[in-house]
Amino acid sequence: MTYLKEHCIHQLFEAQVERTPDAVAAIFGDREVTYRELNCRANQLAHYLRASGIGPEKLVGLFMERSIEIVVAILGILKVGAAYVPLDPGYPRERLRYMAEETQFSLLLTQKHLSDRFEASSMTVFCIDDNWEIVAGYSDRNLTVEILPENLAYIMYTSGSTGQPKGVEMPCINVVRYIQALSSVVTVQPNDVYLHIASFSFSSSVRQLMLPLSRGAKVAIARREQVKDPLQLLEMMCQKQVTVSDGVSSIWRSILEVLESENKTQSYLARLKLATVILSGENTSCSLLQKIRLLLAKNVRFFNVYGQTETIGNLAYEMPQDFEKNRGYFPVGYPYPHNHCYISDENLNLVPPGVAGELLMAGGCLARGYVNRDDLTAEKFILNPWAERDSTNDRPLPKLFKTGDIVRQLPDGSIELLGRTDFQVKIKGIRIEVGEIEVTLARHPGLRSALVIAREEDSGNRSLVAYLVAKESQPAISQIRSFLKAKLPPYMVPSAFVFLEAMPLNPNGKIDRQALPAPDIAFLK
Repeated sequence: MTYLKEHCIHQLFEAQVERTPDAVAAIFGDREVTYRELNCRANQLAHYLRASGIGPEKLVGLFMERSIEIVVAILGILKVGAAYVPLDPGYPRERLRYMAEETQFSLLLTQKHLSDRFEASSMTVFCIDDNWEIVAGYSDRNLTVEILPENLAYIMYTSGSTGQPKGVEMPCINVVRYIQALSSVVTVQPNDVYLHIASFSFSSSVRQLMLPLSRGAKVAIARREQVKDPLQLLEMMCQKQVTVSDGVSSIWRSILEVLESENKTQSYLARLKLATVILSGENTSCSLLQKIRLLLAKNVRFFNVYGQTETIGNLAYEMPQDFEKNRGYFPVGYPYPHNHCYISDENLNLVPPGVAGELLMAGGCLARGYVNRDDLTAEKFILNPWAERDSTNDRPLPKLFKTGDIVRQLPDGSIELLGRTDFQVKIKGIRIEVGEIEVTLARHPGLRSALVIAREEDSGNRSLVAYLVAKESQPAISQIRSFLKAKLPPYMVPSAFVFLEAMPLNPNGKIDRQALPAPDIAFLK
């Protein structure tokens, strides 16, 4: 595959620093930092890391709150050729411990107020805020480090059906290909203010950070509480004059609901400067899309971008001005030039346009595989039976990733996402293996069995519902919720719990999911 001039993501940023050194690069709350300042601070950290023995293929844990400091840390790690392992402060200790033990990173970058939350063993814990005087003693010049295109950029964890999350290893060059291809579709300009709301533990955070930083735009990092509250987020978008929003469509659904109940639509819309709306992370119905479009009521460009943690980014679609569909789903689009997609049945037979099948991805988007999971890597990343036919010198296609997504090709050649081949679900754009929740519930001493599904409310929101069968006396729901919160991230704790005498079965003896009763609507609200 032909390598780009810049095969490391930090090189795209450094090139932009040369072009607009005094432009504001990032804002967080009342703080802001220019491209030159951000680069100098990242360089100082990179020099410190190199002096500490950190380099290509080394892993650095990143346990920090949303801030300008976490951006400095990510760039510093990438500049020295190492890979970062983001650990969300909202995760329970058990999950953090598992990720640290599996990746075996030797250095953890964190902040002083978080340092006692992480159980350090053989690793070195370095608090950036408390020790910045040490870092500031190092050079602020760009480093010269030999970094190969296939060196790791990061390891990010996604939900796993075995009861434990799985770590995805992403090479540097794939990130560069993605950002450069996406920038030719979503034309971010130097005068744009780009909203960053994704957790730094999710792959969408890479797009929300590096797309604007490679184009000279300003990254507006939302606080954790702003991300959770639709009105706070909307107020922040007004105050910071955000021009590009990027996130799951359920955020917009929540904004629509709150504006309607608060009767404040016009007061916010008059102050919004949005010119571009990027939707990603979950299937967006055309009916919701048209409601968002009607709300903004001006010449706003809409994009849908699609990918998985294992592929970083596959497809993109810009909504045509004459897009009037009200049924079905907003297309996820066309593959980037470095990618290739196939749609097949369960026997790997290609299906014709219009027929539903599983989406298989090939090309320069595929991760190396899963950390310490050769079996799962071999199962999901398979040899491409059409490689000889479709590969070129610039785009070899030796392997396929089985996405598990059911799609079909529309008459215009774009791809429409229809559902899943398994019981994996997406809640507010976050991919969740319900099997991981079920395995965790099975450890509860008071439960005989558990089943978790996603139910859609009348509003279109999806919520996790757990169906439980107790061993003897029924445990308190509050106790079960606390049990899960100690072991799983907040977004994996079901919104409702329903106790059953027994799981309903179909004639084949399998659980009849259609016969599961709906929970009390009050729980979901």
